[in-house]
Amino acid sequence: MNQLVFVLALAASLLAGCAADLKPNNQSDAGTDGGPQPRVVTTLNPGGTSTSQVRATEVGEWIGFDFETGTDVPDTSTTWDLRFQRFHITVNGGLSGPGMVEVAVLPGVDFATVTRAPVGGYGTDGDSTDWVFDRGEHWYAYTVGTHVLMPRDVVYVVRSVERNYYKLKFVGYYDGAGTSGYPKFEWARIEPPPADDAFAVDTSGGATVYVNVTSGGVVATPADPGTSRTWDLSFKGSEIASNSGSSAGGFGGARLAPSGVAYGAITSATTLGYARDAVLPLPAGGTSSRNPALDGWFDEAGGVLTPKPVSFLLRTAAGNYGKLQVASYSAGRYMVRVAPVLRDLTETSATLDARTAGPFAYYSLTGGQVVTPTDAATSTGWDLGFSRTLVRTNGGTSGPGMGAAADPMAMLLGGVVSADGAGYMVDVVQAARPPGTGSSSGSPVLADWFDYDAQAQTVTPKVMAFLVRTADGGHVKLRVTSWIDGQIGFDFVYAGAGRSDFF
Repeated sequence: MNQLVFVLALAASLLAGCAADLKPNNQSDAGTDGGPQPRVVTTLNPGGTSTSQVRATEVGEWIGFDFETGTDVPDTSTTWDLRFQRFHITVNGGLSGPGMVEVAVLPGVDFATVTRAPVGGYGTDGDSTDWVFDRGEHWYAYTVGTHVLMPRDVVYVVRSVERNYYKLKFVGYYDGAGTSGYPKFEWARIEPPPADDAFAVDTSGGATVYVNVTSGGVVATPADPGTSRTWDLSFKGSEIASNSGSSAGGFGGARLAPSGVAYGAITSATTLGYARDAVLPLPAGGTSSRNPALDGWFDEAGGVLTPKPVSFLLRTAAGNYGKLQVASYSAGRYMVRVAPVLRDLTETSATLDARTAGPFAYYSLTGGQVVTPTDAATSTGWDLGFSRTLVRTNGGTSGPGMGAAADPMAMLLGGVVSADGAGYMVDVVQAARPPGTGSSSGSPVLADWFDYDAQAQTVTPKVMAFLVRTADGGHVKLRVTSWIDGQIGFDFVYAGAGRSDFF
């Protein structure tokens, strides 16, 4: 049934008093002994579970419930986890509260078998048409003809304000006299998900909060964030920055982790493809300095930001590597996971179409991709250029960067373990070797990458390794592996920003 139609029908039945089991509770607060009637009654069951029944009979009055104490608490406090008003249930998270409470729905699961919380699948409240206990199917089934409300056979896992985990199953909605507005549920605390190392990052007061990936937590606000290397990520509202680019002087960066790889399964990170911070526009106007890759951490609907089920690879301020997952978010309050991971120095194989004589084809060795700069002579967005057999680096007479090349005197890439002490040479204007003609700006070192058979007019790559310095001063070891009429293939390893070693 459409939720709006259901609410209207139920409201009409309440106003008309058409059924005793749905009419508002008109009992007083006095109990059988003349004292106050409790709002929540919790009993301990054999086997360690508890059963709680909430007296939520009054329209317009919310009754808060705290799992840690099993009692009612004011919904104006900070400790309530769930709150009840007749058949309505909200959580202390999302648009309903600041507590970051989230719920995972487990249909078709035996309540007794749930002993550990799931890793993912959690959601929180949106607006009044999108409460988590009403999302999809409601927590109850309602029969219009009989006006009877029955709980569905569904297990819920609730992550509380205190970050504890509880399983929950609704077992009733009426008291012993048949009066409605008494939601009843069985519940028990369960083990957290495996490796639940999430920690709080609270920016709700407007402050910027700094995180160190290696230590795995929040660090003190540095006196000068722009020069400090004590932090790797900063959080402010929905914005996440890295210690790099327009935000700071570190080697930081971020990129999306490979699709389908769970956070817990990430043990290493490639050195390629990291975005640095830039000054970017804000949706409401203005700009901020942040990491463009990390802008992809959330989905937005109805003003609610929900973390996407993705992870990110990080480069730290010092040039090491890590991973990030945003576990939950509510009005500036995050729960995040970060951890250091190993640097992956696996060789990358690439091809470049350089068949046309004259124009160069360009490649970013730090990004691991073909690039097409508008003006290569003024761009630092490329590291290597090929035109037939001619090769350029982004430096000297070829570009504005720090590009250069060196011969490490090794045949295979495995024999190159460091770029330290290499005798780099920048590009110069030089005469082209056959089969090219004329002079061109290029690398005097990389000009030696091939042998040319003038009689057979064939180009054969030498079994020879090179060192290439990137436009931003990084270090790459490279070997050309194939050349077919200008289609060039090469293998390379980028040491990573701020690194010169390959081990």
